[in-house]
Amino acid sequence: MMLPQIEVTPATAFIDVPVHITLSGFVPNQLITLHATLKNGLPGGDLTASSHAIFQADENGSVDLVSQAPLFGTYEGIDPMGLFWSMNVQTMRFYHAYSLDDFQFTPRSTEIELTAEVNDKPVAKAVVKRIFVSRDVWIQKVTDHGLVGLYFSKPHPEQRPAIVVLGGSEGGIGSCSQFAALFASHGYPALALAYFQCNDLPDDIRQIPIEYVQRAIHWLQQQPSVHPDKITLFGRSKGAELALVTASIDQHVHAVIALSPSSAVSIGTDKAFAGSDTFSPQSSWSFQGGPLPFVEIPVEKINGPILFLSSDDDHWWPAAEHCEQMVERLKNHQFAHSVVHLRYPDTGHGIRFPYIPTTRTQLNGGTPKNNAYASEHSWREVLQFLERTFPE
Repeated sequence: MMLPQIEVTPATAFIDVPVHITLSGFVPNQLITLHATLKNGLPGGDLTASSHAIFQADENGSVDLVSQAPLFGTYEGIDPMGLFWSMNVQTMRFYHAYSLDDFQFTPRSTEIELTAEVNDKPVAKAVVKRIFVSRDVWIQKVTDHGLVGLYFSKPHPEQRPAIVVLGGSEGGIGSCSQFAALFASHGYPALALAYFQCNDLPDDIRQIPIEYVQRAIHWLQQQPSVHPDKITLFGRSKGAELALVTASIDQHVHAVIALSPSSAVSIGTDKAFAGSDTFSPQSSWSFQGGPLPFVEIPVEKINGPILFLSSDDDHWWPAAEHCEQMVERLKNHQFAHSVVHLRYPDTGHGIRFPYIPTTRTQLNGGTPKNNAYASEHSWREVLQFLERTFPE
């Protein structure tokens, strides 16, 4: 007699790779509760979460998540990765290291434990290993020329297109380092660049010099594995605004990926200095010693293709409308490069990479299922955009 078992293929894979889960060896038509538990799932932070789904075995005592929907659970409908994105989050926080020396990109992988229960008793278990960064990716702390960043790269025999990754208003290095690790694992050397709240950087988004990002671009161009004429800026939220502003100024940027951006230079803080009680709106960015005015970003000056990613239920700012304005501006200026705008309906501000929990919607907006779809689809589009822009 065959014992109940859970099979996962592949059992070990990158975080952005879907898996195939099947159950077998159960009594025909038996009700099975499948639990998924994540205990340490965030590099540079804490993430604990769990999900469940109740299935009815077929006449052979089997369940296949690729073709079968749960009867009840944390997600509905047929979705092979539903247990992953529908996890209810118990703990989620970044280690906000104000010193780069204190920040460690760990863990490099995590495990999700799957448990099948019948009549509230566990009868089968399996472990899925999810990798955040490839084993052959080298991580280097960067403090040259006043920069604060983490550089992720593989040994490459030929120079490769490279990416500067800019996080949002969460500050520090944690969020942007996750994307940089994934880019490097896909073969793109990537510099996760902090621009405030780390080391001697500003304490807030207050007239951050564009020259700082330009120094990062120049540093990246000097790395042996980097093709100096194939530099992309990738930014999320406030970092997307910074990426667009920088690319409109610096012709060494050859592509931009802007996730939930603003179309204009916006206020960074309402105080001229930390601890001030006086209302004094400050531009987020400066250039050549002066604050940039609160006007639309001249995106038509960007020296390469642009990928805009936005959502219709963004609770932070109307990124979809901002993107539409920029697309229209580019058309009016007869922009010479390709422009793609992917706009996701009923989706919130928190579009990230695939197969991580998307259930925290109160601040960001959207629905968990739509947020999960947008994260999966947009990440594929990001990788395809890079392949089209910098073909082998």
